[in-house]
Amino acid sequence: MGLIQPANSESLKAKLDVHGVLKVGPNGRAVVPAGDPSAVNTIENPRHSSPKLEPLTNASASFSRSFPPHSVTLLRVPANWRTDW
Repeated sequence: MGLIQPANSESLKAKLDVHGVLKVGPNGRAVVPAGDPSAVNTIENPRHSSPKLEPLTNASASFSRSFPPHSVTLLRVPANWRTDW
């Protein structure tokens, strides 16, 4: 799941509802921006602006998360169609 927070100078808290699956596991991952939003990668410093991986420990069919300003965040949550998961 990808979320874009294009505006504001403050973090945005949002409620996420996951539909179409029978179960959502609580532990996932979030790929979030890190560093100065105006930073530019160069050949000399190719990781000046790079994403970081964070644990996502409160995932469920309905959960809340804060998103940094001017960001693109990718969430990976375990979900299953089966009831015997």
